[in-house]
Amino acid sequence: MSKLIAIRSLILLSLSFTSVHTLIQPAFAAPNTSQESKQIVYNTITGKDLLAMMKKEGYAATLDEDGDILWKIEGLSSVIYIPKDQASLQFAIYFSDSEATLEKVNLWNKGSRYSRSYMDEEGNPHLELDLDLVGGVSQKRIIDFLLTCKVSLPAWAKAVL
Repeated sequence: MSKLIAIRSLILLSLSFTSVHTLIQPAFAAPNTSQESKQIVYNTITGKDLLAMMKKEGYAATLDEDGDILWKIEGLSSVIYIPKDQASLQFAIYFSDSEATLEKVNLWNKGSRYSRSYMDEEGNPHLELDLDLVGGVSQKRIIDFLLTCKVSLPAWAKAVL
């Protein structure tokens, strides 16, 4: 019986040490100084802030009177709409004179991720990409969204127009 008590005592002592060690450890842990820990999280973004981010990344863009971004990609004029609540971004472009067909648009949608394409009532092809900021996204994620737009547009134009 004394062996059982001794084993229980060792287990309790071990658990106590582990608990104390767990409580003390964060005080001695090295601070997290990685770039990831310094990322700003955006729940909303203004056109002015997005434009500054884009310029820093080397993109040629301007701000219109509504606070939306006008962006030229390989000579094609696109827009990034920022709604009044500033909680999302929508990249958009359309063409009024093209060789686009519903079949080409459907093939694009079938084989592509992160974007959508459609034909409007007049038969004009549209390309759109959205980024929802609700819940927070990092600056790296916004920059990745911009890169996805930049890569998608010429690929879409080649496939659909």
